[in-house]
Amino acid sequence: MTRDETKKILMAIQSVFPNFHIENKTFTLDTWNMILQDFRYSDVEMALIAYVRTETRGFAPSPGQLIEKINLITRPKELNEQEAYSIVQQAVNRSGLNYMEEFEKLPNLIQKTVGRPSQLRDWALEENPNHEVRASNFMRNYRTEMERQKEIQKLPDGIKELIRQVNKNSESERLESVNKRMIDKSKEDQKIVNFLETSVDKTRMPEKLRKKSGGIKKWINLLEDTKSSMRTGHVVLVEIQSNTLVLGNSKKI
Repeated sequence: MTRDETKKILMAIQSVFPNFHIENKTFTLDTWNMILQDFRYSDVEMALIAYVRTETRGFAPSPGQLIEKINLITRPKELNEQEAYSIVQQAVNRSGLNYMEEFEKLPNLIQKTVGRPSQLRDWALEENPNHEVRASNFMRNYRTEMERQKEIQKLPDGIKELIRQVNKNSESERLESVNKRMIDKSKEDQKIVNFLETSVDKTRMPEKLRKKSGGIKKWINLLEDTKSSMRTGHVVLVEIQSNTLVLGNSKKI
């Protein structure tokens, strides 16, 4: 928002709230512009209208009150802790072998609260889970993270960037980076599985290759072992010996 646009906002506030007195107009204008310069004029104007329509005591808004209105109007509604935990519980029920995929589906705020993809798997494999304790711990941590994000959202862009720079080497950022690498690796592993599954198509194999039942059986077993290993999170190295079946094509065995 420009200085002239900030001046329009102050004039509008004065016209609605006669008790809003400005002693040093230049200093007040510069201060308000410094605070609101990261926001669009249309958003500040809309926030002022919303404030005026709901303020019944006759007090003029502070910059912070307008920013709260802007966030209320422009930001999507966050899930409350009960809604967030319900999503987590659904993800846990579908986890086990698919915990990486389920973690990636979670909203960012819930991911930060859960911590790591394997936590979904650990919860899914618990024999005697204490759902009340799990829910209580999650919802408390979720509320804390949600309030933290709300406070950061109110800050100027320059301060947000400073916070990002400071947090670059934090444990939270390191964990988020590790999670991203794990998810990316899981996607690559799944591509290999999909490739193996589509490549071993016995209906299109030449007759002489189909007769090599022992070789085909050995290859299919290798495929199943590969899929099983990937699902359990192990690193898989598929070695194809010379003179054996080549993915996607048939070669002389």
